Formats: sequence, structure tokens, C-alpha cells
Amino acid sequence: MSSGGADADDIHSMAAMGLPTGFGGPMNAPVSGGAVSSARKLKKPALSFLKKKTTKSSSSAGAGAGAGGNSATATVGVPRSQGLITTPSSADLKPADNAEHKNALAEQQQQQQNRHEIPTSHEAILGAGEEGTSKAVTAVALDRAGNRCVTGSHDGNVRIYDFHGMNSEMAPFRTLEEPCGSYAITSVSFSPSGDRFLVVPSSPCPKVFNRDGREVCELTRGDMYVRDMKNTKGHTAACCGGQWHPAERAALLTCSEDGTARIWDVERPQNQVAVLKPRQRKPGRFACRAACYSPDGGAVAAAFGDGSLQVWDVRGGSASGLTAAYTGMVASSRLQASSGGAQLQSWSYSQKTTAVCFDAHAGGDAGDAMVCSLAFHADNRTLVSRAQDGTLKLWDVRSLSKPVAVASDLAARYDETACGFSPDGELAYTAVSAPEGSGGDGSGGAVAFFDSKTLRPVSRIGLPSSAVAVQWHAGLNQLFVGCAKGREGETRVLYDPSLSTKGVLVCKDRKARVPDAADMAIAGLYQGTVYTPHALPMFREPMSAGAGGGGGGARKRARDGALMAPPKSDSLPVGKVGAGGQLGTSEKAVMMRQIMEKEFTKSKTNARDAFLSHDDGGAAASEKKDDALSKL
Repeated sequence: MSSGGADADDIHSMAAMGLPTGFGGPMNAPVSGGAVSSARKLKKPALSFLKKKTTKSSSSAGAGAGAGGNSATATVGVPRSQGLITTPSSADLKPADNAEHKNALAEQQQQQQNRHEIPTSHEAILGAGEEGTSKAVTAVALDRAGNRCVTGSHDGNVRIYDFHGMNSEMAPFRTLEEPCGSYAITSVSFSPSGDRFLVVPSSPCPKVFNRDGREVCELTRGDMYVRDMKNTKGHTAACCGGQWHPAERAALLTCSEDGTARIWDVERPQNQVAVLKPRQRKPGRFACRAACYSPDGGAVAAAFGDGSLQVWDVRGGSASGLTAAYTGMVASSRLQASSGGAQLQSWSYSQKTTAVCFDAHAGGDAGDAMVCSLAFHADNRTLVSRAQDGTLKLWDVRSLSKPVAVASDLAARYDETACGFSPDGELAYTAVSAPEGSGGDGSGGAVAFFDSKTLRPVSRIGLPSSAVAVQWHAGLNQLFVGCAKGREGETRVLYDPSLSTKGVLVCKDRKARVPDAADMAIAGLYQGTVYTPHALPMFREPMSAGAGGGGGGARKRARDGALMAPPKSDSLPVGKVGAGGQLGTSEKAVMMRQIMEKEFTKSKTNARDAFLSHDDGGAAASEKKDDALSKL
């Protein structure tokens, strides 16, 4: 099939299959770039949801969601309004207002969606009953088993949902309030084992949490005064995205506005593993807007602000071009004499790309090409890129000189607008933002689906607000869409009871516990002052007089005064170790002290007594002299 249209044989075969042969409306965008060079059939992976259930779902509670979808309680397990789902009209059928044409078009679009297993019949809103609303939900991630979902938003909060522990209110079991400060969350990603997830804020320091929301580690920040970014140990500017390695439990990838993509080891968060630097046609530093792993983890693709799209081989060895990084500064003479020159760093770097396209997206001349997201196909060769220039481009990494196909007229007002491939690999999808000034009539944002080989429009799911983050989970066959509705945000889940399994189907019919009268009676017993029973009665503090304790303050002051008073003791303790707050001493020291006190007591006489004693001695001597004279 050529880029301009289809020939007679193709139109006849498409009509025989029940597919539309022409397109109109907003999806009538020219497809450029020609057909795929190697048109080989993509194999469908073995997915659990491809086997349709034989029994019909008995859950059809509630009324229709309506075109606006504003009511939170009316969107839990409720069939979606068919007015929100639009597909390209058939070229061989002229527009008419009769009921027969409308019924035929509805049947045709239903057959189209059933053929590709797109779950769009029902929808639910995560956190609809939660107090307070978040800003735009820009990041959505699910673990591989589909048991937990993590969302990030522009308010800096991260919400964790457990489908097996939720009820119909679908509130998160834990909300991490600004875990990375007041920075907006740009990306979240689960590890392949599902025990940890990565949170990438718009700051240089991403963080890793366990599945319960406990912080595991924080990636280190680099030195912003180092000129060559390969010589610093972390990002020095705001991060733009990140992804966990699809197979390795401890490896992850981040990209930043400092112009690099870095590979980390969670077991050594203070030291990165490798730095990926781009090839440039002109000097300067251009932000790395998006980066992603290939499904086998052997390649990394990244898009930069100069409009380039580059791919690295990160499997290791000489073919990958990973070499040891040097300091880039001349060592001192003493250091050179002792160690023999510049010191080797503990990480590697690579500027050797396996494929590069310098004009992938518009805006590269000014250095502000806003590539929102990248995604690899399961064949590890096909790549899709989404940018704010309103395009979705399909690439073959084996020949990255020009895109295979291009779809245009796709609004993208958010830097985190996502894209990806369906689980079976037959469709490529992307989020579409609502145009400026659009209302909540369902004609605003959407999730658009295209053929993964030619980007031919297949279907379009309308939403009452802008779609930003989209993830199609393979095991659940459910679409998780992070939306932005003015200054608020929400996470919508699209599913089909006959095609989807688990996920929101587990909790959508589970009612919340109704408060019992006994609960109210127990609560009425504690209307007065409640004191925390944190200890036994023997350790309980006396209540103060102001709190109804009666005179406890005086006793507390007396006890504090007794504790502050110095200890009283009549005698010094004997021994090397003191007791009662006194210093210890030996028996010899005690004996010497007693002798000294006795001598001091003897010498302690009055001055008058000493003078008189001196005179008494002189008088006695004179009396002896007189006696001697008298004898003569």
C-alpha cells in the first residue's frame, strides 16, 4: 500500500474483511514515508486475554457514563457512551442522516475494535472517591502481574493502587506526598520482578521505592561545574524520563536536560554504570528529552533537543563502544608521579551510536525540539516517536535515515505525552491532548490507534479531557490513561468484561463497608478529653490541674526539684567506683583525709589564746630564773 492511498485490489480486500477503505474527519491526515520496506507478518505473543471468555459478564451496574464523564460514581464499571468512540467513516458510504446508515457504521466500528481486541466498552476512574484532587497525571506504571498500579502527577505526589485490596471507591492504599520534594513527576517504572519502582521527578535525583512505598535509594547528583558530562557521577540538570531494564532486576535508565542518558545499578546507587553521550552536528548542549530500552534490553534509543534520534548498543563488549571514562583534567605532579597519570573512573561511557537521524523532528535548528516519548516494538527493530510538533513517526532502527511512516495533526500540549504498541504488536497508539478552549463534550482529548506498519488510522477513543500517559497492559488487556482536566487530573481505566481479566474487574463490584450503629455508639464514649494509653498505670503521668487532674502540677514541680538537688551523703564511699553521684576513692585516701582533718582540728586555735600561751611561757621562764637567784 502506498502513502497516498490504496489501489483497487487493496480496497476490494479491505472491504471483504469489513475494514474501512477511506478515512475522513480529524484522522484524515496524510501518511508519508511510504510503506514498510520489509512487510513481514508480526507474530502475536501468547497473551492470556486473546482467548475470549465463553460466559458473558453479569455486571452491568449503573447508568451510562455520558459524554462528559464528570460523575465519579457513575463511571465505576459503567459502559462507555458510544458517542465518545469514533472511527474513520467509510469512503464508499456517503454521509446520511437515516438510521440504517448509522446502524451500519456502528456495527462496522464494533467489528473493527473487536478484531484488534481494544477494550473500550467500560471505564472506571481510579481515586474518584479520594479527598482532594491531583494535577495532571503524567506517569502511569503497572507491575508485570497487574496487581498494583503507580501514578505520578504534576503536584509531586505518587499514588499506589492495589486492585486486590480496593473496593468500588478505588482509592489508593498509599499516597506519597512529594517524595522528591515539590518537583513534578515525569515518569514512573516498575522493575521486572515488581518489588520496586522508579520515580523520576523534574530534578537531577530520581528515587527508587519498594512496592509498599518505602524509599530504597536515591540516585546521586553530579557536579554541575564539570564541563564534560561523561566525567561526573550523575545528572546535573532536571530529569526528563526513565525506565527500568526489561529483564535485569537492578539496572535502570534515566535521561536529563544535561544532554546525557545514564544507566544505573540500584545495588550501587552512588555510582552509575554508563554514560551515553550523543553525536552532534554543531557545538552546544542539547537536552535528552526521552529514552527507552528495547524489549530485549540490548539497545537504548534517545531523542535530543536538536531534533536528533540516536540508538546505542548497550550489550557490552567491544561492539558496544563502551570505554572507561577519564577525569578529563591534568593531574598534579605529585599525583602523576605516584599513580602514573589520570585516574580511571568506575563507570563507562559511549558516544558510538549504531544509528542516528539528525532531523527526526522539527525544532532542531533552535535546539528546542520537544520529543515527548519513545517506544520499541516487540521485534526490537521498529521504533515509534511522539513529539509536540503534532506528529507520530514510525522508524526502522536498521535504517534510521528517514521515517517509515508519519501521522500528523495529533495535538500534544504536555511534555510527557506517551506512545506505545499494543500487546499483540499490530497497533501503535498515542495520547492526544484537547485543543485550547475545548469543553467537556467528549471532543477534546483522545487515545488514537494506528496500524503498526503503515500508521494507518484504525480507531480513536474520545475522552472529556487531555490524555497524557497511556499504558496498555498485556496481562490485563486494560488501558490505563492519565488525564489532565484543567488544573486537575484523573486516571481512567478502559476495559471490556468479555476481553479483560483481573485488574479493576476484581474491585469494581466490591462495596465499601457500611458504618454500623455500634461504631457510632463506641465513638460517643470518647467525646471528652482522650489521653493516650501508652503505658501501664504505674508509669502514667499525673494529670495537670487545667486538664481536670487536680493538683498534679505541684507534685511534678516538687519531684523535679528533688531530681535537680545534689545528692546528700555523710561519708564518702569506699571503692574505685562511686555511688549516689559521688566519686569513688581508696582506703589510703580516706585514712590520709582523716589524719589531715585531725591535725587541722588541733591547729585550729584562737589568736588570743595563742598570745596568752606565749606570755605564759615567758612568765614561767622568769620564775625559774628568780628561783635560781634566791638559792644563791
